[in-house]
Amino acid sequence: MKALFSPALRVASHSLRLHLRDRFFGLFLLFSLLLIYSSLLVGVMAVYQERRALVDFGLALMELMGLAFCVYASATAVSSEVETKTIYLVFSRPVPRHSYLLGKMLAVFGAAALLLAATAVMHSSLLLLRGHSPDGLYFAALGYSWLKLTLISSLVFAVSMFATSSLSAMVIGFILWMLGHFAPETVFMAARAGGEGSALEFLARLIPNLQLFNFKDALDVPGAAAPPALALAYAAAWWAGSYGFAWALLRRKEF
Repeated sequence: MKALFSPALRVASHSLRLHLRDRFFGLFLLFSLLLIYSSLLVGVMAVYQERRALVDFGLALMELMGLAFCVYASATAVSSEVETKTIYLVFSRPVPRHSYLLGKMLAVFGAAALLLAATAVMHSSLLLLRGHSPDGLYFAALGYSWLKLTLISSLVFAVSMFATSSLSAMVIGFILWMLGHFAPETVFMAARAGGEGSALEFLARLIPNLQLFNFKDALDVPGAAAPPALALAYAAAWWAGSYGFAWALLRRKEF
């Protein structure tokens, strides 16, 4: 285990610093803060439902901006180093490919957490300014959003290993994000179109069910969200599967 995690943590630490210094991370953060600040207008217009409007709109904006960053960072994490030949320098050192890939994924997961944390500070400050205190459910919704972002990030990592370009990997990532919010409906329609047990239904079941992580939609409906343990186990299964698939493709590449 030490042979896996020690190099992976070094790669993750270095990659995380690169993400934080990247101008795109700063732009995503700045744009997120501006959008969250603009949510005050939505709250004012809601009148009697100001707190709900502020919370729902703010959490949705944080998640969408986190999605944009995670898809971009995951799609370019390896390809950018291939283009700059940096990956040859990395593999000239005692860094196994499986540790390298794990470190890159952990760096994106960490950057997503920091992005959410920074925007949450701004959003919480606005809530307090308007006399609304964020509670435990609010922070639980943030945790669910982070799990959702890491799940889609791991999938984009896997897609980037065989995609023809970073742009195509990002497009596929956004498509999976949209389909994942309608996963049960997609499976139902595939079964109706191709029949029970068809290849079409099988492919539809490969789409992750992101509805499990929509805790922000259940803040006013107790018990409507999946249990935290189930959501975490579900996300971990997708992390492992995506990582294994990406590693199987990465080890075949000639670097």
